Amino acid sequence: ENSVIWTDLAHPLTVGTEVLNSVYRVTFTNIDILHVREPAHNSRALAIHVGDDGTVHDITFTDIRIESLSPPFANGDIDLIQLEVRPNSFSKTKRPGYIRNILFKDITLVDAPFFPSIEIQGFDEAHTIENIRFENVVVKGKQILSLEDGKFHVNQFVKNVSFSTGSNAPG
Repeated sequence: ENSVIWTDLAHPLTVGTEVLNSVYRVTFTNIDILHVREPAHNSRALAIHVGDDGTVHDITFTDIRIESLSPPFANGDIDLIQLEVRPNSFSKTKRPGYIRNILFKDITLVDAPFFPSIEIQGFDEAHTIENIRFENVVVKGKQILSLEDGKFHVNQFVKNVSFSTGSNAPG
């Protein structure tokens, strides 16, 4: 809360990747991210990675301003947001978990060399990502009100993604 972040080495706001129990009721609020660049992999500003069999739920990212999102020094892409359920090299149990009830509200990306992607990837039918809400998310001056408005990569194991302008109107 109430922070200013600059990173050349990691992802500035991330929950995960080793999630052995539940992580819940976490709020990131009033944060200015001045610069994001990952040296070797995809650069991403906001992320939740569940690499073990825990559940991440009821997480809020609100009132976040991202000034600059740059591509990595090596191969890779830039993601504004990444939500992922998938065992990885850091996983202890190698069994996938879940992501539920995530809110992105009043998020603004000012600059990036190109329009960044938003990745939402569940693992399988039993290990899904559900109830993701984007409320007043603006990327390079464009308000995101649908999957088509953003450069979304969403697989079949994601349920109930919604959008609104922030005026309590349904999205």
